[in-house]
Amino acid sequence: MRSSLPVATQQKIVNDDKKKPPKKGRLTPMRPSLPVPIPVPLAEPLLPPVVEGRKVEILKSIVYGGLAEAITSLGVISSAAGSGASTLNILVLGLANLFGGLVLIIHNLQELRKEEPIRETTEDNQTNGQKETRYKRLLGRRENFTLHATIAILSFIITGLLPPVVYYFSFTTTHNKNYKVASVFGASLLCIAFLALAKAHVRNPRGSHLKSVLYYAMTAVSVSGITYVVGNVVSQLLEKYGWSDGSETPAGEMMFSLMGRKAGGFGYSSSH
Repeated sequence: MRSSLPVATQQKIVNDDKKKPPKKGRLTPMRPSLPVPIPVPLAEPLLPPVVEGRKVEILKSIVYGGLAEAITSLGVISSAAGSGASTLNILVLGLANLFGGLVLIIHNLQELRKEEPIRETTEDNQTNGQKETRYKRLLGRRENFTLHATIAILSFIITGLLPPVVYYFSFTTTHNKNYKVASVFGASLLCIAFLALAKAHVRNPRGSHLKSVLYYAMTAVSVSGITYVVGNVVSQLLEKYGWSDGSETPAGEMMFSLMGRKAGGFGYSSSH
């Protein structure tokens, strides 16, 4: 019918249809939506390593040279004090034990340096790389051997001197043996705790260090207590059966100093 109407009327009807709002249910073209930016989660900042380079190697060298010797020297002085030796003889015995062990640690450092890296092989006998060498695990980079050896030997001497020197110069007026042994035990235990903390920090900087400290503290307590009691018992047995010549230094002292040197050799190689 719209074709029979005049052209002006038809144009008016078309314009009116455009102005009318769309009916319900009628689809209307959607405007293209702007892209919504998706938030990208920020990466967590990497934590910087606690120690790097020579710092960690210096700590390793201090622990390698000092931890085992601190326990060994404590055991030697405890056994000598338990056997009833004089203050001067205990000092001499401690120094002899120290210089005897100094030869061993120099030898151990040389052997550790000469160790070849262990190569991993597959089932087809193909080389799959190299494992971490004992030298790198215990001390660090092999090219810094002079630094490692110097610090390890200094640490060995200082920790080995601590028990006999403390025993000799403590309570010089009263010369109470029990007080002297207690002062040696306290100083050595404090030194061992610091070395155990350093070892745990080197192995796992962000882990718990309490387990390592407790382990070596209990080891020091056991070594000191056992060597003191055994030294006292052996001294009494030597006197009882007439095997002692009556001098101030019983024959059992040197034997227990050697036992202490063997017992203290586990030191740094322990997994704790």
